[in-house]
Amino acid sequence: MELAGAGTAKGAAMLTVDPALRDGVLSLSRTAETRMRTDRRYRAELAAWTTPGGVGRRDGVPRQAFGPRDIDNALPLRDFGLGHGAPTATVAFEPDPTLILLFTDNDTSVDWLRAGAALQRLLLTATLRGLAATPLSQLLEVPRLRALLADSVTGQVAQTVLRIGYPTIPALATPRRPVEEVTVGWGHTALG
Repeated sequence: MELAGAGTAKGAAMLTVDPALRDGVLSLSRTAETRMRTDRRYRAELAAWTTPGGVGRRDGVPRQAFGPRDIDNALPLRDFGLGHGAPTATVAFEPDPTLILLFTDNDTSVDWLRAGAALQRLLLTATLRGLAATPLSQLLEVPRLRALLADSVTGQVAQTVLRIGYPTIPALATPRRPVEEVTVGWGHTALG
């Protein structure tokens, strides 16, 4: 209930998917992941924002945060090691993951901001409650597949797909750059 309130804040709508829809979303996500893995531009992009072992970058996704892949590929997690050819461990994941979809009324830049604000609230609430969330965004990066998630009755557009649940092993913190390096005009206000 608390997650639903966080997910519906800021003009977004949240849906916890039922088993039939879950199977469809996972199938579409696997299709998207398979298509993307064959694209050299996608692999180059992954390499650009992931950090191979031993490299002293202060941002990006470090090797210790790549995470394992599902042993039978039923859960289509992004393979962060793909860009560097790094081997990724495989483990058995839960057979019936809980998936959440965030929708907005349209697909404008304002809707993207609304979805981002709702996602922020949802992720912070989940963290406070000891939950972990994994984006399954591949599906949203293939326009034809993303269109299949649109609600034909309400016209709502899917903005986020999340797998959510209680982790068996806590995730390690990833490096962050100081806020002054990633914002413009930090500390200055126009309000006087």
